[in-house]
Amino acid sequence: MPLPLDIPIYSSRSGESAQARLHYLIDQFHVAIQDEIAERNPLPHHDAPTFPLRHGRRQHRTGRTSYFLFDTDPLPTQVLDHANASLILGANRYTCRIVGFSLDGLALAIDADLPAVIDEAKLTLDSPRLLEALDKRLHDVLKHPHMFDIAQGLHAFDPHATPKPLTVLALPPAPHLNPEQYTAYEAALRQDLTYIIGPPGTGKTDLIATLVLALHEMGQRTLLCSPTNTAIDLIIDTILEKHPTLPTGSLLRVGSPSPDSSDRAQMVNLEALTLAANFQLEETIARLKRHLTDLDTDLDTARAFLGTLEQHQPAIDALQSAHQTARRLTQAVTVLQHTIKERGLVLRDLMGEMTQRQTLPAVFRLFSQPSRETLLEQHFTLAHRQQQDQDALVALTEHVTAARASLAHHQETVDQATPVIAWDTTVWTASELTALMATLMHTRYTLLQELHHHEQQLRLTEQDFVAQSQIIGTTLTRTYTSRLLHDQRYDTVIIEEASMGAAPAILHAACLSKSRVIIVGDFLQLPPISTAKTPAARQWLGRSIYQIANIQSGDDPRIVALRTQYRMHPTIAAVASRLYAKAGLEYHSAPNMAAQRKPITDLAPAPGSALIFVDTQDGHPTTLRDHAGSPYNIYHALLCVELAQHMLSTPGPHPSITIVAPYCAQVKLLDRMLRHEGLEKQVRIGTIHQFQGSASDVVIFDTVLTENVSRSMLGSTSADAHPHLLINVAITRAKGKLILIGHGDALSTLARHPDPILWDCVQQAHTRGTVIPGPSLVPALTCQVGNSILHSTDSLERVLPTRQQTAPLLHAV
Repeated sequence: MPLPLDIPIYSSRSGESAQARLHYLIDQFHVAIQDEIAERNPLPHHDAPTFPLRHGRRQHRTGRTSYFLFDTDPLPTQVLDHANASLILGANRYTCRIVGFSLDGLALAIDADLPAVIDEAKLTLDSPRLLEALDKRLHDVLKHPHMFDIAQGLHAFDPHATPKPLTVLALPPAPHLNPEQYTAYEAALRQDLTYIIGPPGTGKTDLIATLVLALHEMGQRTLLCSPTNTAIDLIIDTILEKHPTLPTGSLLRVGSPSPDSSDRAQMVNLEALTLAANFQLEETIARLKRHLTDLDTDLDTARAFLGTLEQHQPAIDALQSAHQTARRLTQAVTVLQHTIKERGLVLRDLMGEMTQRQTLPAVFRLFSQPSRETLLEQHFTLAHRQQQDQDALVALTEHVTAARASLAHHQETVDQATPVIAWDTTVWTASELTALMATLMHTRYTLLQELHHHEQQLRLTEQDFVAQSQIIGTTLTRTYTSRLLHDQRYDTVIIEEASMGAAPAILHAACLSKSRVIIVGDFLQLPPISTAKTPAARQWLGRSIYQIANIQSGDDPRIVALRTQYRMHPTIAAVASRLYAKAGLEYHSAPNMAAQRKPITDLAPAPGSALIFVDTQDGHPTTLRDHAGSPYNIYHALLCVELAQHMLSTPGPHPSITIVAPYCAQVKLLDRMLRHEGLEKQVRIGTIHQFQGSASDVVIFDTVLTENVSRSMLGSTSADAHPHLLINVAITRAKGKLILIGHGDALSTLARHPDPILWDCVQQAHTRGTVIPGPSLVPALTCQVGNSILHSTDSLERVLPTRQQTAPLLHAV
């Protein structure tokens, strides 16, 4: 008998066994993951994507991990997501982790001893092995269900689940929580499954920290995980702020903390604790790694030299033979010259003796010894030999000249043939180099053995820390990729920012719980991003856990809702509250929020207004598109930059300012303008997805489009489009001032949208905020620049000078 359409196979009402329901879910996840892998993998005949990096600077170190910040061209978010990254530096390759990225920057965590400054490098993104690891881990759950609590995982995904009470005698007090926070606190501790729905600013981080500390006080072990490092680090920092005297090792952060995490949060990082416990061992490992690096350099040099030596051995042999011939002939010339010189002296003496005898009387000459005839014979013989040697010397000198010419020729041949050889070819032979390399390889093997032994000691220390910790904070990804965590199980699993988490990863994390699962988030925030567009990927990777578990309203028994927000001015929060009211959730502001946000609200433009709509239609802006079809709007960008510039130029403390835009081309244009104006360090800029989970004093939301918005991403009504979630994230980032920049007529097409939150925002500005015509801030454009403005500085400068005319207008407004 077929199941009713509203009862999926993984539901407890399907009549299927737990094992069959689990098998169905994991099989569906497998198909979706394989589709995603196929979409992200490069084609068979293509290499993995590689991106150039520039001006790398080490920011800091934590344990064995160095954090570098590189300049880079814009990288697509979908490429970085779930990527297995490596840093290519020269001929070396280092595995690294992407811990943060912006439009033109990339933060990497690298477990290697590298220079503090890296001028140039490359980032290569291999096939999405993280997805493959998730797929494998899910099959481990299916293959070894006794090693996991599959009931907890299925319970979390069951659309018809009812939370089961747990035996809890007494709860630790939490007097600082407001009534609905305490209700959520009590429910989460007293039942096995709780979905805490927390709209923006309702204190989810504080509540989670309180829950973690309560579970610790109750002697229970907790896994705290989230799709992002930033969320985990924020919660850990809040935990340490509430309980700074937690025993060392009881709270453990596994993985690379975000670059902007606090010092105290970094001190509970696993690597930092391992370093503190094994300082001398870390020093020894670092020294061994330096030795191995130097040794590898020597081996590479020797290997290259040997290869070149063998390749050009005939030329080298000829050169050495020429050296020997020239040396032998030169020595022969020297000996012969010495012989001729010595014989010349003897001949001179003989001639002198014969001349002296000639002056003696004849009678004396008769009796002189040796006789004149003997002297003449000796002189003749020596003179003959002298002449022979002189002739030989002339011939030998010619041979030496020829030998030296031959030597020079062979030397030139070798120099041209072996330019890479840095060593003296007359000293090292191929056999000697081979013997040297064998010695170096043996030394390297010994050092590697020693390094392996010491690193094994470190791993044992890390395993001890993990096994003994009561609270582990990490990313969802680490829960299935870290070997240190594979065998760990927990009394409670808490998943933060659950709407962004991939459903397969959430199922795996939930199966690690023995007692309770607490899922925290907001079903009106952005779902996870799936690159593949296949039906399986759309259904199981592109939908959030709330959609899969069929959580759609505040009436669900699994839900405990937080209703009071402490972030936004009430006027801004009122826009979002309509969206939550439609889902059956009450959402209101704390009584003192208007007063708290007054210093921000009183900033120009429109001092006293928290919500401003800048209507650009009278400025007659035009929407252009880049080569990829992404929309951008030069006039809107000028307005954004001018507003930011003015707020940062007023006396007093400067507010934090964030500009969000839904399209990459507009973000790129805004980034270029902000850099040209020197504002890149004071104003954050990005797409809406990049800012989920963050907040800013002032948010400028640029809608970009000037035509029918209902036909765009912001007004799409297709099944897998979520424009209301996207817009909800954008507007709820603002604490005290939300400035919406848009074309009034174009936005009016959203009035009949099923979830018209963007049009509601415009209407709210008309009734409770301020509406400003765009030309009263920035005059309409009178020049045409086109796509050149996206890359040409001259085009930017043609447009930006008009900004100088706007300051008086802003003061007037």
